[in-house]
Amino acid sequence: MKVICFSILIAAILFSNAIAGPDMDFQVPVPGTSQLLDTKDFYMSGRQIKARLYKSRLDKPSAIRYYEDVLASQGFVKTSDDTDKKSGAKMMKYKKEELVINVSVIPQPDGTTQLMLANYLQPRGTPELGKAKPSFKDSIFALPKQDMPGKDLGFVSRPPNSVRWASIDTGKQRTLMYSTSLSVADAAQFYKERLSSWTIENETATRDALKDYKEATGKNPAQIPRFFSDGEDFNSVVEDSCNLDFRNGQEKLSVTIFPNFTDRKLGSIVSITYNEAQ
Repeated sequence: MKVICFSILIAAILFSNAIAGPDMDFQVPVPGTSQLLDTKDFYMSGRQIKARLYKSRLDKPSAIRYYEDVLASQGFVKTSDDTDKKSGAKMMKYKKEELVINVSVIPQPDGTTQLMLANYLQPRGTPELGKAKPSFKDSIFALPKQDMPGKDLGFVSRPPNSVRWASIDTGKQRTLMYSTSLSVADAAQFYKERLSSWTIENETATRDALKDYKEATGKNPAQIPRFFSDGEDFNSVVEDSCNLDFRNGQEKLSVTIFPNFTDRKLGSIVSITYNEAQ
């Protein structure tokens, strides 16, 4: 699907201010001459969005009239209406009880239109879609379920039951990140055992470091605002993390472990930074 089409879709959704409906299986009507170009189901602010892109022989005014008539006949009420100045797309939002439908009519150079249709759910009493906080369920924040491209450190074991989220090699420094089913304490013990031939130069529990900071300065550490609607409280994640600094001659290895920020019941996140000997 063309980038501009889904850009318009996102703009249309964010423009929305209404309450979504209970029937995600509702089939949004399309003119009889329309051709399905693409489909996309995704999550935004924790809500499932069902989107469809069609090509229609109708011109822009005719397509607008079609949706005004057919949706009104089915009991839908238009709750917002806007036009994208750059593309000329007409963005309309309709609702019936709790069902919301976004319709974007996108004019084409040949006089036809593309129709971007989307419906989604919004339970009563919840924030409007454009005002709701993002969720870790959102498609844009989907976390890896299998290893991302890259290589592990051959001499450092990866944590058991893990997924590699990142592998960055800058030449003299390697950084890797994993999710693992181990708890923070178990992951820390795992690396102490696996790196027993290395010297532990520093072992820091962040909670203790924050306590020392407060006692030394008389100030509470800055709090991290809650950006996501779900997941763990980031302040708690930071407080429950720990750091292990290892040395082997001129080689340095730092292991930072913190609870899984999506759900600590899933385990922990391990970040490893390795610096080669100078």
